[in-house]
Amino acid sequence: MALPVGTGWLLHHGRDRPDDALLAVLHRQLPETGSVWLAVQPPVRITADATVAVIGALLGGPPHDVTGVRLIGSGSAAPGPASPVGTLAARLGVDVLVPTGSLLFGPDGSLFVHGRAAGADWRRFRADGRHDDLGSRLPAPAWDGAARLAAASRLPAAAVAEEIPAGLWLRSVPQDQADLGDLAYAIPATGDRLRVLLGDAGTGHGRVPVDAVCALLRALPVAVRRQAELLPYGDPAGGPDLAAAVAAELGEPVLVGCGVPTVERSGARSRRWVSARGEPTWEPFGRLLRFQPGSAEPELVEAVPPVTGWPAAPGLSSWPLVPGWQVDALPGGLWVRGAPALRTAGPPECTAVDPDRVVVVVGAPDVAVPSAVWSAVAALLSRLPVPARQRARVVVPQPALGGPDLAVLAGWPVETLRS
Repeated sequence: MALPVGTGWLLHHGRDRPDDALLAVLHRQLPETGSVWLAVQPPVRITADATVAVIGALLGGPPHDVTGVRLIGSGSAAPGPASPVGTLAARLGVDVLVPTGSLLFGPDGSLFVHGRAAGADWRRFRADGRHDDLGSRLPAPAWDGAARLAAASRLPAAAVAEEIPAGLWLRSVPQDQADLGDLAYAIPATGDRLRVLLGDAGTGHGRVPVDAVCALLRALPVAVRRQAELLPYGDPAGGPDLAAAVAAELGEPVLVGCGVPTVERSGARSRRWVSARGEPTWEPFGRLLRFQPGSAEPELVEAVPPVTGWPAAPGLSSWPLVPGWQVDALPGGLWVRGAPALRTAGPPECTAVDPDRVVVVVGAPDVAVPSAVWSAVAALLSRLPVPARQRARVVVPQPALGGPDLAVLAGWPVETLRS
């Protein structure tokens, strides 16, 4: 039976329930004048006669008004001039766009063809018999072609790269067979920034060599490389050291994302740290770091407020807590500190990322923390998002002028750290 969905149709057996992921993808496809989306569940090989008849029936007559057809179904097109999709394009007199490998449905409505090693991509068959290979992603981001070339570049023997919807995945150990259910394949693409996933969460192979990262980045055009975002995957604690080494080797700034980007069921985008077990945990408040060559400290360039209702704006990473004290977003948690005039040399050395812990640093060595601050910290902890609240730890740098107010912080784990 044929089910109209969004700007196209889903053909499926009446006894089967339509696939939710496929329905979501069809609902999110943008309308194009004259273009018809046609999805088949389960995927089948396309025959020209059947498809022409189906399109004609759906439109109530011969498909004279159709200017393009897009087929959704894994491996719908067999390569070669004798492809039935080529015959379909000639019969209809329009372009037909079709995937030639395994089709992954992004939660944001994007479509990715997996299997570059076998030449899989989106292929456009023209009415005059020609066909073009268009790349792996639809819609295609500006860096799509650059990702394809970089994935095929020569890398050190200890690393392997492959394309994923968000960009590239660099690992130290190749997989015999791709696990398309891995979180790596669900990271959404962005049109202006290629993402490079580093390591392999859940396998014990979280780290990749610095020279391999540099070789992959050098294979990208300069404009794409300078906007690329590195994503530690499986070893977030080692991300800063790796990024600093890459920036020094390349002699140019390097962007590092905090957490793995995801798309929620509602369609909202977020990020989550991923543990060494491969499990998404909590959403970091510091989102994006820039490492400069030769600099000891990265620059936080993107953050989100830790509490619903607090203001969010580009470049904003600090929020007032009580008079004279503020809350700073960090990749590994939060820092509650005195106003800038009271700031010491920098954040205490207890802000390393741990996907299973949210570190809330209060104060700094040799700085007294007023009682009003402890009360505000307790209120702040209770308002954190649930995944962060469940993992929150209060850390007090030592030596401190007066200890934490344990009565106010009752129920929250408190640790001290000696400098």
